[in-house]
Amino acid sequence: MRDRENRLFAKGDLYSVLDHQKREAVKAVAEVPSGQIHSSTDEQLIAHFQDKFSIAPLTLYPERAEKSMSECQFETRDSFTYDIRHGGSIQVPGISVAVRMPFTGESELLHFTPSTMILSSVYADITKPNTDGIGWLTYKFKFNQHNATAESIQREIDSAINFTVDTVRNQLNQLNQYERELQHVLQSAVANRRSRLGGIRDLAKALDIPVSAKPGMPSLIPIPVAKKVIRELPPVADAKQLSGFSITDQAYENILSAIRAQGRTFEKAPATFSKFHEEELRDVILGNLNTHFQGQATGETFRAKGKTDICIEQDNRAAFVGECKIWRGPKELADGLRQLLGYLTWRDCKAALVVFNKERSRFSEILEKGPAALRECNDLFKGEVAQAEPGEWRMTFSVPGDEGRVITVQLMIYNLYVAADR
Repeated sequence: MRDRENRLFAKGDLYSVLDHQKREAVKAVAEVPSGQIHSSTDEQLIAHFQDKFSIAPLTLYPERAEKSMSECQFETRDSFTYDIRHGGSIQVPGISVAVRMPFTGESELLHFTPSTMILSSVYADITKPNTDGIGWLTYKFKFNQHNATAESIQREIDSAINFTVDTVRNQLNQLNQYERELQHVLQSAVANRRSRLGGIRDLAKALDIPVSAKPGMPSLIPIPVAKKVIRELPPVADAKQLSGFSITDQAYENILSAIRAQGRTFEKAPATFSKFHEEELRDVILGNLNTHFQGQATGETFRAKGKTDICIEQDNRAAFVGECKIWRGPKELADGLRQLLGYLTWRDCKAALVVFNKERSRFSEILEKGPAALRECNDLFKGEVAQAEPGEWRMTFSVPGDEGRVITVQLMIYNLYVAADR
């Protein structure tokens, strides 16, 4: 149905939305308790609010669009071809075409107009991303069977999709500018907040009024609707901060749970996801972690580093790495492990080696050869912990050149094999 509700980019202008976000960011900094300000560095405060108010840009996948066709009734007012009274219409045999295009990112962006945009009206139903991080745009077309051709139908489809792609590209330029401006806005807001607190402390000192942080002040938490990992601020405490950095065991389990859910989604639709390359599979997992991850993993951010890994970093040093690999044999998997261990530079580090089978019909053999290949890394392998999840193994390894440092690695293998005759 073509109405205001499903017309794309028609609910307002993106500039106003982004300007409102920046004002809300300044307001949020101003409301941070004084104890939290004194317990956090400028970099921690800025990173926290940058994460909180950032907007995940849309990524469209027109090359993976799905089409379906059926018969329908088509309303026409063509009085030259049909015997129709002036101003009237009749129903004639028609063709209904539906095109579903996947996307990732913030679905609300599909409602807002970028500063640069071609004037046009395109309609589509929006299915927001689910736990797999993938949303869908469904375009619906109707054509008169009497004069419809393959060329005319494809032309209509291309016009709608190209308009959407061009508009999203224009949005991206605006979002990149917003991210840069947001950082400057936050730097100024944090400096102003510290300046005001400094003035209050000076006045209190002059009046002999004690001003101190409330003990046990809780750290900031992300707003519920954000549904993404936000680097939290350190809790207010008198104890000296530890110099090392690591993710908690619970955060590690939450990360693995999110990856596991996405891997099982891949296995349920192998015909779709077996076409993806390592980087594309990684990007789907990455989008799921960044947009839908529910765990409260302190001080972390998920991002891509290199071609096929997912990193959590602090001070430019990796504390968690999830490496995505296509199964190409035991040797390549062992080489991938050594590469993975080289990324991890903190003392308490955790990792995941996520393997996808796309070419071997005998998946059971991979389930035997995969963990065996890692155990045979005699100079690195330390031990193994039994796992309840099928297709998963948890092992510990020493780091080349630093045998005293032990890394935990979760091996996760998923089957995306599709027989050639399917």
